[in-house]
Amino acid sequence: MGRRDPDRAIAFVRRFERIVPGLALAAAGNRAAADVAPRAFRPARPHAPLPDSRRGTARARPSAMTEPGAMTCAHLHDVAAELALGALTGRERAAALAHLDQCRTCREDVHRLMTVGGWVLELIPPARPPTGFETRVLHRLAEGLAADNPFRPRPRRAECRPRPRLRWTKTPRGAGLRAALPVRTGGGGEPVTDPARRLPLALLAITAAAAAVAACSAPAGETSATAPPSSASAGSSPAAAPSPTPSSVSASIAAADRMAAADSTTTLVVPAGEGAGVLSTPRQLTVPSGWTARVWARVDDARMEAWTPEGDLLVSSTGDGSVMELRPDPAGTATVSTLLSGLTNPQGLAFARLDGRWVLYVAESDQIDRYPWGPGGISGARTVIAGGLPDQDPNGDDVHRPKDVAVAADGTVYFNVGSSSNATPDDRTMTPPRAVIMSVRPDGTDLQVVERGVRNGEGLAVAPNGTVWTAVNERDNIPYPSHRAFGTYGDAFGQVIQAYVNEHPPDEVVPVTAGRDLGWPYCDPDQDDSTPAESLADVPLVANATTNPNGTALDCASLAPIEVGLPAHSAPLGMSFLEGSKLPAPWSGGAVIAVHGSWDRHPPRAPAVEWLAWNAPEGTLTPAVTLVGGFELPNGSYWGRPADAVPGPDGSLYVSDDSAGAIYRLTPPA
Repeated sequence: MGRRDPDRAIAFVRRFERIVPGLALAAAGNRAAADVAPRAFRPARPHAPLPDSRRGTARARPSAMTEPGAMTCAHLHDVAAELALGALTGRERAAALAHLDQCRTCREDVHRLMTVGGWVLELIPPARPPTGFETRVLHRLAEGLAADNPFRPRPRRAECRPRPRLRWTKTPRGAGLRAALPVRTGGGGEPVTDPARRLPLALLAITAAAAAVAACSAPAGETSATAPPSSASAGSSPAAAPSPTPSSVSASIAAADRMAAADSTTTLVVPAGEGAGVLSTPRQLTVPSGWTARVWARVDDARMEAWTPEGDLLVSSTGDGSVMELRPDPAGTATVSTLLSGLTNPQGLAFARLDGRWVLYVAESDQIDRYPWGPGGISGARTVIAGGLPDQDPNGDDVHRPKDVAVAADGTVYFNVGSSSNATPDDRTMTPPRAVIMSVRPDGTDLQVVERGVRNGEGLAVAPNGTVWTAVNERDNIPYPSHRAFGTYGDAFGQVIQAYVNEHPPDEVVPVTAGRDLGWPYCDPDQDDSTPAESLADVPLVANATTNPNGTALDCASLAPIEVGLPAHSAPLGMSFLEGSKLPAPWSGGAVIAVHGSWDRHPPRAPAVEWLAWNAPEGTLTPAVTLVGGFELPNGSYWGRPADAVPGPDGSLYVSDDSAGAIYRLTPPA
């Protein structure tokens, strides 16, 4: 593909459209930017030794690296090799992606980048969606082509030898590709060729090689930023690095759990009369093989769900101030009627037995209500069991009003009170308190705070062992937590860097434990410090660079790690455990969480329904896999956003969507 063939270049970028939202649009607009000069490339920063994963010894970087701008091509090849071999983990891998972001703006060889993009596409099996890591690699490569004018005359290339050589050949079975990456030894000897493992490790090699090609193709005098050191890098004899995994998929996810994930596409069936609005256009969802998807009902601003004892589905409509009742009909849809109206932002719904009779709990944004329930529905007056709860706050910068509710086996009612801000410590000392999980007895007595430092724990559910769990929306625009290099910063501490924000902090899924503090806003979960790095199981908490710069406001190391993290900016809402439902294995052995997707991530985190396996012996959940996806559009916007998912009496999963105003019935194979 030549520089003078823009139509082929645009066609190439459009191949990414099914994987990376919005790239085709960016490519189409590239001609208008044909005379825009590339952005200036930023100098490298000092960098510490990295371990030699082939020999288990630390290898010194060139001493010239102490001078900004003194990056050498040999050093770049070392970085590429270390990333390919898995020695870079945690923040180092994130920094490598960040420096690929920068390298793409100064590369001179468009053909090589397009070839790398083609390799990535070949590596992704058509039977499954790309992983988050694959998507990020594709996004960076394709965005570099689309946004940075690949058709202008090439700048003069700096001398740079040897260039990375990627030798890709199909395997005899055609199942994948293998690569050989030239690696310059620490002593400046002959290049050593190490075979790169197959996906996803080969993708890391692609990423590193693309970064090295881009930087080595820059005009003379331009250099690249490098990845920051990690604690493992400083050791003299680190253990052999494990095979890296995509950062959106935890290293602790078992192969059996991955088998429960979405791996195929199905058309969303829209019955006659249910296709208004965004559903007037055909939609497809990604689901596990054999699952089907159907619009079951239309409910504006559909949020949380609960099945009545009689087998009807209640759905809160937060914006309308109502609770709707959905009764299955012979047509395979539901008849919708209003059960309650005139409420203040109702969201959470839960049924429980009280003195031998059914009661319905409804969480409004300012109080928790209890209604008696009989065979015909609500059978008496409302009782407010917790009133005057924190609601709207004119001084808040990010007020979380809606509340969820769950009832433990002993009848205790649990509910969340979200923060009034993104990350303001004042929330922790407010009266009544915010950023907490609270409990109350069914008669309104014994109102108390159970768990603190919970920014917005909207998802509440009771686990098979009787513990109550919450899914928590973590903060936005997090500052970098360490005095280390990241991207173009020699010391990135306290800087808000988009490449870091994209993956940090993970949202939280934890049990509600009396007296526990999740640390917000002083402490943030950081999977870069997990063991292994990037694992979303048992995620440690680290001090926030802005609210707790010296670690004196709260000792984060003394706090229990987060049991399970969700990829950053997932925005979890409704949560349900599936044990005892009619869903088949393996799905019945876990929990589902509806995630709303992000606003401050680039590219956005897609809405989805996540599934987490339940580890019964240890009484905990394991990191999530995507059960239902496909709600995003090619331009990065959403046509739908799941708000809740509950198992139905027929063995289907019922998913509410407050954006599309719909309830979907997703049915596994018989």
